[in-house]
Amino acid sequence: NLSSARLERVVFADCDLRESSFGEAVLRDVRFERCDLGGIELARIRLQRVELRGCRLEGVNAVENLRGATMPWEDIVGNAGLFATAVGIRAAEA
Repeated sequence: NLSSARLERVVFADCDLRESSFGEAVLRDVRFERCDLGGIELARIRLQRVELRGCRLEGVNAVENLRGATMPWEDIVGNAGLFATAVGIRAAEA
């Protein structure tokens, strides 16, 4: 549980953080590399210079709170469905 934590200059690499709570945490200069973030709670999280690389994001609660994070283009495209759902975009029938 990292709720209300203040994390600064931290690197999480190859971590299993599934179902963790980051609610109301402040992350500054934090990087997540190849982490499983499935189902994490992001309610009211605040980010400054946060980078996600190669992370699993399925089931993230309040994914819209990743606003301002940096990700490689291939990770953004790979999570397009998750991001579209978060903002209410539906896929058209083919």
